[in-house]
Amino acid sequence: MPYRLLYSSYSKYEQDWESYPHTHYFSELFYVLNGCGSFIVEEESFPIRKQNLIIINPSIRHTEVSDKNSPLEYIVLGVEGLNFLIYNDKEYLNIQCEDFSENLDFYFHTILREMDEQKESYETICQNLLEALIIQLSRHTGSPVEMLPSSKRLPANAVTQSASSILTSEKTSLLTHLRS
Repeated sequence: MPYRLLYSSYSKYEQDWESYPHTHYFSELFYVLNGCGSFIVEEESFPIRKQNLIIINPSIRHTEVSDKNSPLEYIVLGVEGLNFLIYNDKEYLNIQCEDFSENLDFYFHTILREMDEQKESYETICQNLLEALIIQLSRHTGSPVEMLPSSKRLPANAVTQSASSILTSEKTSLLTHLRS
């Protein structure tokens, strides 16, 4: 498969943690369910709110900051081997998705639920949903995707060997807030 879902994570800011700028070797898809705040990418900051989707390509420094009066609630997907080709010289997309939110809600919530419940064949369901989501996002944004060279990716069995510890949203939500 050209790209692979590493984790899904749900978070709601309740003033119990701080997010720090960090990078990943993989892409992140950050979908805001509720609340508002700002997102910081490299040295640029911009406001985010419900139904924003932020796509961060690999190795791009980023973090989110929640408004304390309207806390951010979001789902994040970590995707290995994915890179969006963005034509504005940036390595991220910030999309307000009112007209696309029903689709995003379905994909993000279903992937999160499948990863949490880990029922039979959940990995296949999640991967297929991810592939459909990526195609739809590429169409919607006009930004094609490319598969990253295998030298920048983990071996195929690195995630599946420890899937029970990596693929739970409880544990992976911690990963999204670690410094790198």
